[in-house]
Parts: sequence; structure tokens; C-alpha cells
Amino acid sequence: MSAKKNVFHEDLFGRAFVDQNESAGSDSDGISDSVVGNQQRRLDLITITHPSNLNKTADKKRVIFVTARVHPGETPSSYVCQGFIDFMVSNHSIAQQLREHLIFKVVPMLNPDGVYLGNYRSSLMGFDLNRQWQSPSLWAHPTIYATKQLLMNLDNNPFIDVNFFIDIHAHSTLMNGFMYGNIYEDEKRAERQARFPSLLSQFAEDFSLPQTNFNKDTLKAGTGRRTLGGILDDHTICYTLEVSFYSYTNMLTNEMIPYTEEKYARLGRNLARTFYEYYSNEGTLCNMSSSSRVDSIHSPGNISISSYSLHNNHNLSNVNLEDDHSQHHHSNDVKNYGINKESIVQPTSSKDCLEDRLKYNYDQLKRLNQTLNSLSCCTISDSFSANAHSSRSTSKDKS
Repeated sequence: MSAKKNVFHEDLFGRAFVDQNESAGSDSDGISDSVVGNQQRRLDLITITHPSNLNKTADKKRVIFVTARVHPGETPSSYVCQGFIDFMVSNHSIAQQLREHLIFKVVPMLNPDGVYLGNYRSSLMGFDLNRQWQSPSLWAHPTIYATKQLLMNLDNNPFIDVNFFIDIHAHSTLMNGFMYGNIYEDEKRAERQARFPSLLSQFAEDFSLPQTNFNKDTLKAGTGRRTLGGILDDHTICYTLEVSFYSYTNMLTNEMIPYTEEKYARLGRNLARTFYEYYSNEGTLCNMSSSSRVDSIHSPGNISISSYSLHNNHNLSNVNLEDDHSQHHHSNDVKNYGINKESIVQPTSSKDCLEDRLKYNYDQLKRLNQTLNSLSCCTISDSFSANAHSSRSTSKDKS
């Protein structure tokens, strides 16, 4: 079966899609797209699974929910998410097995208005949307409202187990990829939470287990990871996946390696590989043949994903557990992370910087639309009615 037949695309706002050739203000649902305060952009949801898993009366299904780009300026998160999607819709045997047994729901851009407008951290209305998960407003934070409503509906569905929620971000001061998690009193849940980043560190040379941090920092109370970790079922593990804007350290050579678009995408593919290993170890994929358990993955473009194994034993003691503020939150000294301040290229002017960022954001929006248009999609009726709008502002808090 073609991988495209395993992909279902819907708009969480339930709006009729507008042909890009139509003139502004002539939307088929009668709502003008030309009003600045009511931008009417789609909030895309991609469901990747075998069609048989969408049978609501079938056996209980496991759902993995992935989101990205809640902060518009964190462009690396889109490349990680793109790599994850590209691999999951490929014909690779691992992707096929994952689709057969699991349901992946991906919201690739939680803040489409902010991305389009070139904001760094906020929505059009000036909100940091990753601090609004506790009580999102349909009017002020519609993308968070709709996504949370969908997650709560899935959580209340007796035929669904939401196993993972992963929100992808980019970090402006720290190196490598790493995760933030929660503090759980339940020892079994805490052990399951530590297992996934431990596996990811074995397959991704750019992922740092020592930097992975589980905390209950009060400054992060309104984030998706903290809020959903407290209200979803105990089976659900919630993470923030961070990736550096700059580079990662090779653990064997201690060499600083700059990130590229391909290296970000590779982390996304390795994220998929980690789900495969996690569920294989758990027994969910126990019916897979041993020939499918390979040590490397090739992307749809035959680009190899590294199989990096620094330690074969799952050393959970490397994960940081903190009750107070994250030790990484307060450090802004670039030199602490192996970067020479003098070597950082500064833009010639703020105007050049803004133009480059707007072009960067436009290119990513264009690529996302190309990905969605290339899929064989059908619209699912259980969508949510909301209007996407948000506004400029700057926040000092990190993701």
C-alpha cells in the first residue's frame, strides 16, 4: 500500500480551504482573509497511520501526538518536524511497521500567524502561546485552544491511549538536542519517562542525555509539557524536545559540529526510530521479523540516519531531576557553550535581519504547504471551529 494512503490531513479550525489563486477576501466560507486581526490561517493536523486504525470500534489504539513551531523564531523545530514527517510517510519498513501499529498526529505549526508575520516568540496578539495551555482562550489563543480540546477528546476516548506528547522547540543558548520532562511521583511512570530519551541518545549523536532535565519549574507551569502532563491520563508521557540553533558536540571526539537543515531533519528521523525501538522493547511490535530491526535508517532520499550508540545499557542516572528552576534557564553566557562571541556573524542592519527572517519563514511555510499538497488527504469531520489570530511581542522566557 502506498504510504500516501496512510496520511490524513485536516484543518483543526474546520475552515474550507481557499484556492491560493482566489482573490483576498473571497473565501468560500464568507469570511474575509484581509482583516489583520482575523488572519484565518489554517491550523494543520496530519494523521499518519494505517487506515484500519481509524476504525473507532476497533481495539484500543496508541496515539503519539507531536507539535512544533509554537515559537515562530525557532525555525530549527520545523526542520526536525519535517524530517519526522518525511520519514513517517516513506515506504521504509520501520515506518510501515509504526503506521501499522500506531497513530501519529502531527501539528507542524502551532503559531502560523506568528510565523507568517516574522515574529520571534509571540502570536499576532502578543501572547507567548506556550504559556497559555492552562486556560487557553478561543478568542485570544485559538490554536492552543483547539489543540488542547483535541487532546482532551482523545484522552477521553475509550478506544484510544495517548502515549506521548512531544512539543518540538529550538534553544538559543544551549548546544545539542535534549528533552525537558516532568516530575512524577509514580515510579513506573517516571521510569517510562526516562526510557525514551535514553533510547534516543543511543541513535542520535546530537542528542545529550546529561542535558535532559525533568523538573517542575513554576516558570514553565503554562507550557504544553507541564500542563498536559498534569491533566492527561497517567499513561501519557509529555516532553519538550529542544534542539540548538547552533551546533552539537560529538561525544567521542568532543568536536563542535554546526547544525544544518539536513542534520535537523536527521534528528526528526531518529525520533521516529526511537519510537520503533521503544515499542519493540515493550512488545507492541513483537511480531516484527528480525530482518526489520536494522541499525541504520535511510530517508526517502537515501540519506542515512546515523546509528549512534555511546552506551548500550540504558543509563537512566544521566537524566537530571530538578524540583526547582532549571539550571540551564538562567545562563546566557555564550562562552560557556564553546562559542567564541567574535566568531558570530552579525547582520549588517536590523532591516537586513528582518528581511532574511521573513524570507526564511516564508520558505518554510511554502515547503509545509508543498508537503501537505503532495499527500493523498481526506478531511475528517471531527474538527474544531476557531479563528487563528495572534500578535507581536517579545518574551524573555525560553520554551
